[in-house]
Amino acid sequence: MADANILNTAALCRGYLMQMIKDTSDEQMLVVPDGAHNNILWNLGHLAHAHVGLTYAPCGLTPPIPENYGDLFKGGTSPSTWDTAPDLAEVKENFRASYAKLLEDYQAGVLDAFKPMDLMPGITLNNIEQAIGFNCIHEGVHIGTIISILNLLKGK
Repeated sequence: MADANILNTAALCRGYLMQMIKDTSDEQMLVVPDGAHNNILWNLGHLAHAHVGLTYAPCGLTPPIPENYGDLFKGGTSPSTWDTAPDLAEVKENFRASYAKLLEDYQAGVLDAFKPMDLMPGITLNNIEQAIGFNCIHEGVHIGTIISILNLLKGK
């Protein structure tokens, strides 16, 4: 059954982030400023990768993002290990489209097969709504990171 509140929260989170970076140049998206570990592009790819890992993987479904995103964007990776930067427009589109696909699949019942997923001892996501909610928390953390990167780029 569709939970409009969690879907609206997820849409708000995605929309906020996309609005926040809309005037960021391609060059700025690729800069890892002093004091940062990654760039804005990495954060977007990481969020797309984590989003599908939290929602599609526990349903036994193939994630609707490129297969190499784990190698590029999983936790512990960094732009410093990339041979070449991933295509910026593609990463932004996959980030944007991954929510639209989630909404479509959620409303169609595709994600109803969610199997409980342990995040860490004592923390379990028991259903798709909890996974979407946790993803919003995760995106909020990275929104803060992106704000910090933008401030570093502006010299604040």
